[in-house]
Formats: sequence, structure tokens, C-alpha cells
Amino acid sequence: MEWYVVLSVFDNRLGPTLFDFYPENKIDHSIAPKIANIMDQMISKDFFTFSFDHTYTINYCFELPSKWARGLKESLMLSVIFDQRPSRKIENTILTLSIEFSDWLKAKNNAFSAFYIKRPHDKNNVQLIEYNLELVKQWLKEFYWTTEDEIKQEAEEINISAMINRESVFKTLKKLRSCPISLDLLKNWYERKFPNKNFYKLLLFLTKNQLIKLEENRIEDNINFSISCTSDFKALINLVILKKRLIRKLIKKKKK
Repeated sequence: MEWYVVLSVFDNRLGPTLFDFYPENKIDHSIAPKIANIMDQMISKDFFTFSFDHTYTINYCFELPSKWARGLKESLMLSVIFDQRPSRKIENTILTLSIEFSDWLKAKNNAFSAFYIKRPHDKNNVQLIEYNLELVKQWLKEFYWTTEDEIKQEAEEINISAMINRESVFKTLKKLRSCPISLDLLKNWYERKFPNKNFYKLLLFLTKNQLIKLEENRIEDNINFSISCTSDFKALINLVILKKRLIRKLIKKKKK
């Protein structure tokens, strides 16, 4: 999935215009008039989605108090452009981040001046405009990186969920959920149960994703490790077990 962010502003002379975007190497410049058209049509709405040409946009329109604007406010639209539709969870996250972005702008004195870099302005205000321009550009970058973190986190959660549903992973976690077991015993059990699987590859996955914890046990000069399922995932494993039981019951009923 590819995405980038765009900030648009309504210019009283030119109408909706693309103000800034990030990252620069990802944007399709032919999309600018389409984004402007979206803003022109939907400016009365706050948060909305819009799709066209295999492109999916999530948009947030808001107003920024402005001493220089005719109506004492700038109309802005923050957009996240995807090449495919994201999950509802990501949409909700972007709404929250968009509100945070708009609140940050509103809290900054004279932030509105950044949007006059290409519009008529008093020469005495050049320094003020350039200063706030850099602030807005930096905050747009941070908005992008925060969005990326959320998208990556969701992808990791999906991968973990898929892995848990694999028989070898699920049965291992099921065995560990009740009480700790020594590393050697678990290895012997796993290799008997799944002779074609790599135990250490499984161990690496489980520890990397914090599904299990290893504790060192030292008895005189002997060192061994005990393994247990982390408390956060015990409840998850129980839910997966319950889900599998319900599915089996449903299948049995259908067969009858």
C-alpha cells in the first residue's frame, strides 16, 4: 500500500489550490486538480472519503482563524491519498490525527500567514510568513510519519493474527497458556508434533512479537530457560480457542 498526504487551501482568487504535500517523490502531480475539485465540492463537510481512478482519499476540512482573510478565516483540507482502500480502523485513526493537526494549527499564533507565501502580502511580513511556512511543512511531515506508524502497526497485528491461526503456532501457544515449560521440553514436544517445522524459527517469531517470555533458571552451574505465554496474549489465545470450538459446533450442526 502506498500513500501520501496533501494540504490544500482555498484561495479567494484561484479557488482550491494544493498548498503542500509529502513525501515529494510519491505524489502524482496530475492529481492536483482532482483534489482541488474534491475540496470545491465537499468544503461544507468535515470528514469524508472520496475515490476515483484506483485512488482512495480520506479528507478533513477545517477552518483556521486568520487576520488577513476576507472572512477572518482560512479554509483548509488535509487529505491522505491511498492507492487502495485502507481499513476502517485506519480511517478512524486518520480522523483523530487530522483533528490533532488542525488543533495544532489553531493553537499557533499567526499560523495562517504560512498560506500567503504565494498570495499578495505586505513585504514587512515576509519573515513571519517564511517562519510559519516551515512550521506547517514540518508538522505535515510529522503527520505523515505518524500515519505511517499506525499503518505499519496494523499490518503487524494482521500478520500476528494470521500466524496465530497456523496450527503449529496456535498449538504451541495453547500449550504455554496454562503454565511455564522448560525450553528443552518444549523443543522435544514441538519436534515430535511438527517434525517438518523449524523450532528455532518459531521461537524467534514468538519472542520478537512478545507472545512469549523466556526466564532464566540457574541451579548451581546449570542454566536452563522456562517459557510461558505473556499475560496479554493469554486472553487472546482463549478467544481463539473459543472461536475454533464454536466453528466446530456449527459445522457439526450443518452436517446433521
